[in-house]
Amino acid sequence: MISEFVIEEVSEGHPDAVNRRLAALAGLDLIDGSAAPIEALAQKLITQKTLPPKAKLDVLHIATCAFHGIDFLASWNFTHIVNAQHMQRIDDICLSCGYRPSRLVTLDQLL
Repeated sequence: MISEFVIEEVSEGHPDAVNRRLAALAGLDLIDGSAAPIEALAQKLITQKTLPPKAKLDVLHIATCAFHGIDFLASWNFTHIVNAQHMQRIDDICLSCGYRPSRLVTLDQLL
């Protein structure tokens, strides 16, 4: 599953690369990231200084997965998402807001 935030990210850059990335995502289910609680959780992750404001798309990925009860969030983003220094705080904030946090993993770990 992917959200519109994934589409937004992979749509940036050289047109040939964008086309390859979008083709790789074809056929995956699209989950809605527009629910108000997702934005609220994302904002809390930023205001609680778990992740910096510049990581807005990253917290939206995390919040969308938590809101929808997605078991795993696979990413190559070691700065903000798959980062052991942030994981416990992310989990704590998700739980405090009533959401079960997704496991943050690399694609290698998921496979």
